[in-house]
Amino acid sequence: MLVTGVGDTDGYHLYVAREKDAFGWSTLATLSSSSIAVGPWTGEVCVTGSGRYAVAVFAPKQAANKPELARRGALAAVVDVTTGAAKHVATGVELSYFNPACGPGNRALLTRSLGDDFTQNTELLTVDAAAGRVTATRRITGQLTTPAPAPDGDYGILGGHLVRVDDRGRATRLARPQGQPFAVQATAAGGVDLVSVRGEQAVAQRYRGGTLSVTATGPWDKLQLFGQRDGGTVLVGQAQLRGTAPDLTV
Repeated sequence: MLVTGVGDTDGYHLYVAREKDAFGWSTLATLSSSSIAVGPWTGEVCVTGSGRYAVAVFAPKQAANKPELARRGALAAVVDVTTGAAKHVATGVELSYFNPACGPGNRALLTRSLGDDFTQNTELLTVDAAAGRVTATRRITGQLTTPAPAPDGDYGILGGHLVRVDDRGRATRLARPQGQPFAVQATAAGGVDLVSVRGEQAVAQRYRGGTLSVTATGPWDKLQLFGQRDGGTVLVGQAQLRGTAPDLTV
């Protein structure tokens, strides 16, 4: 099953492709807000590890060009992948390529940038997708990007380091990835995969047992990381394997 999103003047449309339908695309849900009717919509979407829920962040497209709206002007909703029923769960969240973030289970993360620029403070919202609600909000000092919910906590990139965020919003530095990370995804088995840009190259690494190890490399614009329904991860694109890791496929 695949889920993607496309925006137009009617809203942010989620489409689903299922194996039983020969992976033909059909409309799952259309998200918008009656209080915001300005031009076309845009957004990002992820699917929880259970495969039962899609979590979407969406906003009028013009928000991408207005810093204040990009920092905290988007809406968030959870959509039941079976029925297409949608439930709005948050307002005033960040419009960014890494927001929302889904993990191996039914827990997702949303970010909200606080202050006058993106580098000051970040609010991290925990979403229980099955319940369709935000269950916790934590404030983190600095700009947290590419958050990743995991069975043993929450991860992300802060100040160029991979960090683990505790229940009070305190971030512990774990390791410094090679290059600038743009994708982080946790596995059900306790690993954390990430992909970074280093010059003209993309470097995939796995964090486990306190160390980072390189798993693959590829062109900077032709390698991407995604979570899978079984709690594993997959590298898509031109990947040259440099090592092996449980629950990681290429």
